[in-house]
Amino acid sequence: MRHAALCAVFILAIALHSEAQTALGPGMRAEALVKACELADAGPNASFGDSAKSFNVGYCLGYMWGVLVSHDFFVVATTLAGGKPIFCAATDKISVGQAVKVFLKYAQDHPEELHIDASNLVVEALMKAFSCGPR
Repeated sequence: MRHAALCAVFILAIALHSEAQTALGPGMRAEALVKACELADAGPNASFGDSAKSFNVGYCLGYMWGVLVSHDFFVVATTLAGGKPIFCAATDKISVGQAVKVFLKYAQDHPEELHIDASNLVVEALMKAFSCGPR
């Protein structure tokens, strides 16, 4: 009986862990962010009147904005220490909408990577699109 209870708890933990990684939030897989960003890329009418879709659009746009602003801070910090930026287009020249499109294009071209943490895939997409050249 005790063994069956432990097995049930273990299976539940795996199920909850898998569900958490497909939802939006810290540690999410790129696949979840792709779904949210596809709504954002479809334009304002795609989520009009649907609070869940509107949340996903806002999440995607806020996520991309956060990546771009974080990169600005990173560039300042690494430049002072003699380092190099991660990607080389000035973020004030990369719009949030453009970052969404770059991420979605990369995700479409690399579906084998959708299991990767979303933040890693966003940065990888921006690095490929806005390469700094040889490091």
